Amino acid sequence: MKYTKIILIVISLIWTSIHIYSAITSPNVVNFTSFLGIIPIIAGLYSEIDWIYINWNKLRAYLFLKTVSFAPKSYKYIDDSIEFSDLESLVRSSLDTNDYMVEEAYVKRTEEDLYMRISKDGLKSDLTLNFHKKADGWLLIFKIDYQLAYRDVNKFWKSFISIRNELFSQFAKMPNSKERYDVTIQTTKEKNYNPFYRLTVKHIGKSEIKSFNLKFTDNKLTVTTNMNKIHGTSSNYQDIEKLIKEYIPLSRT
Repeated sequence: MKYTKIILIVISLIWTSIHIYSAITSPNVVNFTSFLGIIPIIAGLYSEIDWIYINWNKLRAYLFLKTVSFAPKSYKYIDDSIEFSDLESLVRSSLDTNDYMVEEAYVKRTEEDLYMRISKDGLKSDLTLNFHKKADGWLLIFKIDYQLAYRDVNKFWKSFISIRNELFSQFAKMPNSKERYDVTIQTTKEKNYNPFYRLTVKHIGKSEIKSFNLKFTDNKLTVTTNMNKIHGTSSNYQDIEKLIKEYIPLSRT
């Protein structure tokens, strides 16, 4: 049924385009009401063809969504203990290799936690490193909180992974230990954007959705979506990368 509707819409678009072309090239006075017929056709294509729907909303976000909260996180159990000061040195080395600067005035330490304000390309972010003793070994958790434009999310995801891989490669992995990757993407309520991946929520009529919570799995990836926020977790970083590339910030306006 959906494909039938799409075919009919496309035929109508072609027919209307021919009619508009004839009106423009005609020596007679152009009847501008001819152009109005294309509006419902475009609306129909937008609602029925996923590619148009997805990329139009991505384009809007690319142009107008200036700030999102982007927080990637990675977990790994390691087999060896290390002095926390040595761990900090490894973090600094990984940051330096990836062209990050550390603002020393904002560095804080506890026995098992490290907090840093870092910057790259003029963007300031907050790094957190946790190193906790667990029953299964030492758990290393690495996280960076970014505040950036929607268009820069994929760029800084790659930057995060580069730091993470260099840092984690210094340690032996626990046997049969599974790594985990998380990401949270959030917009402020004032921005009127809700992020979605694969599944969307649509209401009928004028009722306003105040809140919702949508959770589903896609192979190893678990996705949770609610108002203004999407969270993904997986043992495979490619799943998180795919979510980052394909999620849709839908405008509510």
